Amino acid sequence: SSSTTSIPMFESGTEVAKTIQFPRLKPSSTLHFVTGNRQKIYPQIIPPKNTSIQESPYVSALDMGVLEVVASIINFFTAVKAEIFVGVKGSTFSMDVFSVRYYQHKDEGGGENYIVGPNGIERLYGPAAPHACM
Repeated sequence: SSSTTSIPMFESGTEVAKTIQFPRLKPSSTLHFVTGNRQKIYPQIIPPKNTSIQESPYVSALDMGVLEVVASIINFFTAVKAEIFVGVKGSTFSMDVFSVRYYQHKDEGGGENYIVGPNGIERLYGPAAPHACM
């Protein structure tokens, strides 16, 4: 008879990200790009929308084109706060989560880190190995 351990998994942050609303910014007449200590100013090339139409004061992450970015931020902080995190060796996402959990002393509060690699799954003690190209 073999025993199995069930680890609850969280779903992608995409569903939560779809509910995020950002305050709508008022369009400016110019676009400013700053690189280092240089700034370039371009006139606005898109005419402002008809202001007689009532707009919502908020815009969704999907409408802004940043749904995946918002979802990845939600996933990252969900993983950081988890009691148990299982990451993949060589994954920059996993290594960053391991590092944040280590430096926030998550392991001292009962949190556990595990890493999946070519040799199976192993408990990770201490900080994650630095990022390296394989």
